[in-house]
Amino acid sequence: MALRCGILSQLLLWASCAAAFGQTTAPPAPTAKLADVCRLHVVKGLLQLDSDVPANVNIVDAPKSPDGSYTLDITRGGTDALNTFDLQLNRQTSEYELAVGLMVQGNQLRMQYDATATSAIGSERFISLGQNMFMFGAKPPGLQPPLSLSLRQQMRRWGGGPQIRASSFDELITNYPQEREQYLRPMLRELHQEDLLPPANLEALQVFADDLPPDPQKAKQINDLVAQLDADSSDDRDAATEKLKVMQGDAILALTKLDRSTLSPEQTARVDGICRDFKPLTPDEIQAKRKDVKFLLMALASDEEPIRIAALKALHAVSDQSFSFDTGGNPIDRSLALTDLHSQLLPTVGN
Repeated sequence: MALRCGILSQLLLWASCAAAFGQTTAPPAPTAKLADVCRLHVVKGLLQLDSDVPANVNIVDAPKSPDGSYTLDITRGGTDALNTFDLQLNRQTSEYELAVGLMVQGNQLRMQYDATATSAIGSERFISLGQNMFMFGAKPPGLQPPLSLSLRQQMRRWGGGPQIRASSFDELITNYPQEREQYLRPMLRELHQEDLLPPANLEALQVFADDLPPDPQKAKQINDLVAQLDADSSDDRDAATEKLKVMQGDAILALTKLDRSTLSPEQTARVDGICRDFKPLTPDEIQAKRKDVKFLLMALASDEEPIRIAALKALHAVSDQSFSFDTGGNPIDRSLALTDLHSQLLPTVGN
């Protein structure tokens, strides 16, 4: 509602100024954040799109990298704002080309992630998450579960991939943690919808706490944001809260170690909100995960290289097989190699 009122205020302000001065030029396009343009919620176990932003909106937080370019196109249609929605995001860097789409038409919702690495011809991964809404769960009898995740990765060859089906989004991300981290998280991160998933790296940071080098810059950033939680301006406090949430596991673990006696009531309330669902691993759970090949493979899908290095070291310690993995490679090649490694170390379905 606040977003809608903000956009409406911009248009009304332009209209009043234009009437006063006799101007007839088109109003400037309203602005919004990408997360508001395609806000996804989980309703009765299925994904639902919530967006009332017009197609000509300017995205104020569009990701731009120094070595890349970014474009975003939105198409809308139909009498209902959600009847037809098509968002296409394209980004190119020195390492890979990326195209991400979010499409809704009638009862169908689909997300697609197509990435091609520039390091090797034919190095590509394609991910598609499809959902039949069926009035939010009331699907006709005899049909497949409403959610399906189709995966295709290839290295200099055409090849199909597995298709995973689930009756709900929660079932998908709970029962398939490897696919969640390796495939779903990169796609949702590009759409600024990563908060649909559990905080990234939260368990890995605990499991590899003794193996990870300290990061003074990240620690200072978190401390500065904690101080900003007590700023005079509510906008500044809200901005600091959102930035801490974006830092996910790193921020949560740091916040749980704060000296609460030094925090104001405002800071305490906001820290509690960020860490509300956090349950620390026990020492026995940490030791078990250091020997769990499934968990270590999932940790290799992390976006943080120190975690990938620690996970690879632990994998070599528990496996008697010979293998290699480039922890510093680009995301596409890493994902391709991780799929091969998963097949090598966990060759049977039951593992």
